[in-house]
Amino acid sequence: MKIFEKDNIENNLEINKSKFICIVKKINSKEDFDIFIENVKKKYPKATHYVPVYRFIDNGKIVYYFSDDGEPSKTAGFPVYNIIEKNDIINIGVCIVRYFGGIKLGTGGLVKAYSKVFLNILQNNKLKEFKVYKKYEIIIDIKLINVVNYFLNKNEIKILEKYFGEDVIYKIEVNEKDENLLLNFIKNNEIEIIKN
Repeated sequence: MKIFEKDNIENNLEINKSKFICIVKKINSKEDFDIFIENVKKKYPKATHYVPVYRFIDNGKIVYYFSDDGEPSKTAGFPVYNIIEKNDIINIGVCIVRYFGGIKLGTGGLVKAYSKVFLNILQNNKLKEFKVYKKYEIIIDIKLINVVNYFLNKNEIKILEKYFGEDVIYKIEVNEKDENLLLNFIKNNEIEIIKN
């Protein structure tokens, strides 16, 4: 899975007097997307269409949606979603704003226009690997602190919080692909997991 490096990317395209404006935003939820669409509508209040597309991860599952917003079926949101899915882009919200210029583009012309305005963004902006992180809370024997710190640093496992009381408790975040490495270390060193 991939994600755009930049956020709030815009691209404009004019075809037969119709203006297409594509805005791409990083999102993590439907609420993020709703706020994004609201802001786009405020910025471009007199547009003819606001074509919405999103794809994000929620509890390990891919959630997606697209609409043609009044354009002929499968000519606007669908082709853009297709490109997003083929490129395995995640946590993305897209809104393509259209100002109708008075000349009908036909179904083929619409598919081409909506696809092109998004493809221009895809071709001119870098994607990076999308990483899924998991959180753990562990109890550490004080004698193991140096060993644990060394292991976490070496494997780039992030310490979110530390508690030093009767017990030493670390809240940590691990990249999903390194999760088994962490779990083996915890098991081998008899470290207790409070919750994950």
